[in-house]
Amino acid sequence: MHVAEREQKSPAGTHRSLQYGLRTLLLLTCAAAIAFSWIGYEVRLTAYREALLEEQFGRPWPEASWIGKCLVALEFNSISKPRMLEHLKDFPDLRKLVIWFNGELRDDQLAHVGGLPQLVELDLRGTQITDKGIAKLRSMISTHTA
Repeated sequence: MHVAEREQKSPAGTHRSLQYGLRTLLLLTCAAAIAFSWIGYEVRLTAYREALLEEQFGRPWPEASWIGKCLVALEFNSISKPRMLEHLKDFPDLRKLVIWFNGELRDDQLAHVGGLPQLVELDLRGTQITDKGIAKLRSMISTHTA
């Protein structure tokens, strides 16, 4: 039986497998384009975040949490130079700051932390911050919220 005879005997309305219409191919192409553009966006966003952290804090980067392009949480296990805290002003959306076990961090350097209007959680374990420094920080924060 030849191919032409088989095609004539096939019931009307049936299609060969893997044969798609133009509309289906257009939809698949659009879906693939959207998926790949989203992946590209995420790659660019990750590169932006890494560059920003490296520019402000150097390496190794602190642990960071983001919402879009807004840095909302920073966790330092140590800070090589306490003056790195001067860069916190560049992140006004920061809500959580964790600085652990940094013996060089002193009360006077908390002024940079007090300038963060969205900060709701601060963890300073293992630092040289005194009760006097915490009291000063509280007064700075209360002036921001008043």
